[in-house]
Amino acid sequence: MDKNQPFAKRRLVFPVYLPSFLFSTAEFGIIPSIPASAIGLGGNIAIAGAIAGLMMIGRLVADIPAANLVDRLGERRAMILACLAAALGILSSLFAINLLMLGLGVFIVGAAAAVFGLARLAWMTEHVPVEYRARSLSILGGMFRAGSFAGPVIGAWIIFNYSVTEVFYLPLILCAVTALILMVVKSE
Repeated sequence: MDKNQPFAKRRLVFPVYLPSFLFSTAEFGIIPSIPASAIGLGGNIAIAGAIAGLMMIGRLVADIPAANLVDRLGERRAMILACLAAALGILSSLFAINLLMLGLGVFIVGAAAAVFGLARLAWMTEHVPVEYRARSLSILGGMFRAGSFAGPVIGAWIIFNYSVTEVFYLPLILCAVTALILMVVKSE
């Protein structure tokens, strides 16, 4: 970042805001299909709820290792890796033949979200001047919340109009687009 130029939050749209929105839309987009997929694989409502909870358990378990990973790889590479890992988790959920495979896929998506979340916050800390950081982080939080709203709504719409399994394709596409944006857009 050039120290002579004033900081503009719009410079954060492509390197961090848009990828954060897309990734959280992908992450939360599978939520409507998890219980239905679990029940379709022979689970009951309690098991379906437990499998859906594996996303948060994946986040919790991966939080500490995520810090080491982001430190070693750097923020941008860690976010790209998180997109790829989330895509693998989504593929595991899509092609699950049993509850264990579905649960593992959901767990991986949660772990990938922990890495992505930490990496984007680390990126903001490094690239945003202190006097602009609070507002920039507020906007980032808004992108996350917007994605966490849009994902389930779009997922429910897909289930209503197509099928439970079709929901998994949207997050796959969003993870690929997010990774592509992160690879193409230069960080300042």
